Amino acid sequence: MKPQGHLEKAKAFEDRSKRWESDKDAPSVIEDIFDAIVHYTAYGINIKYGKDIDSHSKQKKFLRTNNEIVVFHAYENIEFLRMKSVYGGGWNGERIREARIHLEAIKKWLETIGE
Repeated sequence: MKPQGHLEKAKAFEDRSKRWESDKDAPSVIEDIFDAIVHYTAYGINIKYGKDIDSHSKQKKFLRTNNEIVVFHAYENIEFLRMKSVYGGGWNGERIREARIHLEAIKKWLETIGE
């Protein structure tokens, strides 16, 4: 996928994550935030390094290998939060707020990259 396609998908998932009504929506919202992060990260890697990496496991490895520590930790944290929320219990709005913090860290990294 081209960088612009990743950016458009990321924005669409992020937009969808903003529409929730109760804590019961937390797993779906966090899944959307995770998907947004995967596409924002793919976009950032493509813009900064010229690599097209779609797989989230390959993205994590690439981030770690290229010393993108802040992004790597945000990515790792959202992945863990996703597993806890989608596959575990404790659905609540606090997890959504925490997921948004990780999303914002990724977006802040994108601001440093530019085009």
